[in-house]
Order: sequence, then C-alpha cells, then structure tokens
Amino acid sequence: MKKKSVALFLSAAMIIGTLAGCAAPAAPAAAPADAPAKEEAVEEAPAEAEAPAEEEAAPSGEKVTIDFWDMVVGGDNYPAEAAEHAKKISEEYPNIEIAYESIPWANRYETFTTAIASGQAPDMSTGGGYQSFQYAASGEILDVGSIVEEWKEDGTYDNYNTAMIDYFQYNGQQVGIPWNYEPRYMLYRADWFEADGIEPPTTWDEIMAAAEHFTDPANGKYGLAYPTSGSSGNVLFNIWFGMNGGGIWTEDGQALDWTNEKNVEALDFIRELNKAGVFPEGLGAYESNEVVQLAVQDSVAMVIIVGGASGAQIAEAGFGDKFQYLDVPTGPSADGNNGYVTAINAIMAYSQTETPQETKDALKWWSENMIDLWTSKTAQVSGIPVRNDWLQSETYTSNIADPYMIECINRTINKGQMHTLIYPASNIVGWQTQNAFDGERWWTALSQAVLTADDGTSSLDLLQERQDDGNELLKELDGAE
Repeated sequence: MKKKSVALFLSAAMIIGTLAGCAAPAAPAAAPADAPAKEEAVEEAPAEAEAPAEEEAAPSGEKVTIDFWDMVVGGDNYPAEAAEHAKKISEEYPNIEIAYESIPWANRYETFTTAIASGQAPDMSTGGGYQSFQYAASGEILDVGSIVEEWKEDGTYDNYNTAMIDYFQYNGQQVGIPWNYEPRYMLYRADWFEADGIEPPTTWDEIMAAAEHFTDPANGKYGLAYPTSGSSGNVLFNIWFGMNGGGIWTEDGQALDWTNEKNVEALDFIRELNKAGVFPEGLGAYESNEVVQLAVQDSVAMVIIVGGASGAQIAEAGFGDKFQYLDVPTGPSADGNNGYVTAINAIMAYSQTETPQETKDALKWWSENMIDLWTSKTAQVSGIPVRNDWLQSETYTSNIADPYMIECINRTINKGQMHTLIYPASNIVGWQTQNAFDGERWWTALSQAVLTADDGTSSLDLLQERQDDGNELLKELDGAE
C-alpha cells in the first residue's frame, strides 16, 4: 500500500534534466523586512487538489507508515542523527512508523518532480524555499492549516515568528510550516586586518581595496573567495544583488527584473574583482568545502558562506576567532537598502498521502521537537530557528555549531538587513518559476558566466539572457502575461 523508496526514482529523475536551511541574542529575531504578511498578490487560484479519501485517523491499532524525505540540512552527521530523531515520533504516536529518507540537494528538483508525477510522492518532506509553492500550484500540497489552528489554541503559535507562518500561506492554504532562516553572509580575517591597520570593509570600494591588499598569489594568499558551484554556490550568488539593494523581481512582484541597474553594477563589480586577480585560480568550480579549506589554511582574507555547516567547520578548525562576522557592506546604489539574503525553508505534506491525519501528526511533532537537533553540535543544523523561544534558549545558544549565527541575528536580522530571495517584492506571481531558478541552478550558471565571460559580453548581456529565458519560463509555468 505504501510508496516505494526514493532510491527507485533517483535514476529516472536524471532524465528530466537539471532543474535549495555565543551569547544569547538581545531580542527575538525579527522577520526580514520584506517578509509578506499574507499571500495576496497571486490572483489566480491553483488547480484544485482532489480531496484525500479520508481525513480521519486510521482505525485504532492500525499501524501506518509515513514516508519522510528530509534534505541534508546540516553537516555530515545530520542524516544519521535526524533518522534517529524521527524514530521518536512513534513514541508519541504508536500507530505511526516513520520511513526516513535522507535527500541530497543535488538533483533535488527532479527527485521530487519525478516522484510526484508518477504518483509516488512522500507523505511529508523538507525541501527548497519555494518547493511548497510550486507543488501547491498544481494541487500536490496538503493544507496543514489545522496545525496552526491547534497552535493558536495551545499557545505554541506565540513562540513563532508568525510572519514566517504567514509567508507560507498560498491561496488560502497553509502550504508549509517554516523551520529555519538560511542566511548567507561575509566573514573577514580580523587578525590580518588589525595587524595591517585596515578597518573592516563597509563599502564595495573598501572590499576591493582590502582584497587587493591581501592578495599575494606567490604565497598562496587571496583577497576573497566564495562558492560558485554545488548547491551552496547556487543559493549564495543572490547576496551580491542584496548588498546593492537589488533583486530579480519588480517591487510589486508582477514581473521579472534581472536587468535592473543595481544588478548590472553587481556583476560589473565581480568582474572587476576577477580582473584584479583577488580570487583564487579556479574559483568558478569552487564548492563550499573548497572555500572552507582556503579559510582554515591561512589562504584568504574574506569569504562569503551559507550559514550553518561552513561556519561550524571554520570554528571547529580553530579559526572561529580569527574570522569575524562582517556587517553588510554597501553597494554603490543600495540607497539604504543593502542587505544579506536568506532562504526561508518549510516542512510540507503532500496531497497524495493516504494517511493525511497521521502525516499532519508527524509533521506537527517534528516541528515542535526539532530543538533536539538544533542543540546538537554534531548535527550542525543549517540556518537559524524560526521559533523565538528556541532562539533565546540557553540550550540552543550554548550549543550552536556556527558561532556567527548569533552575530547574524543581532547585527543583521534585527536591523532589518536580511532580505528574502524575492526582494524587493513581498510576494510574486511566479512561485513555480522562482523554484525552477533554484532547482535548475540558474544562479550557478550566472555566477560562473560572470567569471568566464569575455570582454565582448557585457554584464547586461548576461542578465538579459536570464531575463528572456525567465520570461518564457514564467509564461510556461505560471501563466503570466
């Protein structure tokens, strides 16, 4: 009766093609400034999902299996620890058995798309930041609003950053329960800067000057490095737009805007850095691990990373004090709106489930008890919890694996300088299109193209290609005019 293992779909998925979470903080983390209160901008309702055959729980005593596909949202030890944690669901719900599958980020899009298209969706999963919106548009997401209503009654709701719960409302449905922010940010070698009498950069001009100062290829030292390949390289690139107050959607969320002047300036600046020779050779193929290795081998003055495992690895190698968190540098046209960027990830349930109530029970338990993974230094869970009570818990703050997260909360999020990846819009017409950008690794392609484009190809040309292809995708997937 139950669905087959995800392993059976991995090879088939490839055929589809290449299509993304210290001291205690002074206050609860505020929502990113552009986080929407409601999903109102999408005017057309998605195809109606066929109602599950039965909403009630399975008959008393009947054991059901819930397929839970969980992304690798932490360090190397995360899958094993998460699988053990999932077994505890059965302690509270003896009629539920969890079939836990660890899903790598590589080929994530095609893994889920193939399974859903073939009627073999999991019961619930974690996933990329836009995944629940995409599948909700085709009626494949189970509304979990009843969980939120239960939390309002028992007070759990008050512990959440509620703007993030609202963020995952789509056409009247709760399409996911948020669990983390996954910020991207910059670090700098504080000891190097101090020794040479250089202040931490506050502008892009100062980043350029510092990067050139510390670059010494003969001695294996470079000014700046960031991942451009792999899943982290894909999700990180938007930080360049964020620091200049840019983004790829118009403010009203109705149209794509890859080619705006702020984005052109961002690409031009990266190309200037590249021409100045401040990047290590071969940066266009670097994944997160290569950037971390540069950091812990005294080879780079500044790095851009995805918060979580990378920050934890730098700290574990004894470089937690040498590298310090850098306040958001200002691009030339930021106009007071410079910011780092973050994904907001959810756990979701699928309408194909044969046991909707048990699936929601399991999802609710996971959301309420993930603190056990957050407080495991070895699991190295990515990002920052959405729940404010967890954020202020001494158990959490004393066990946080990435020491830079608390700085991120106090010095960026609480200052309103953390943008969502659809900034400057608060909501967009093209959630399926946005998910495709992520799943198809458009950011990786652009990140690498910037480093390899010849002088005859302008930054505007590179962005225009994304704009044109994006508009076609928007018409195809979301039906926008």
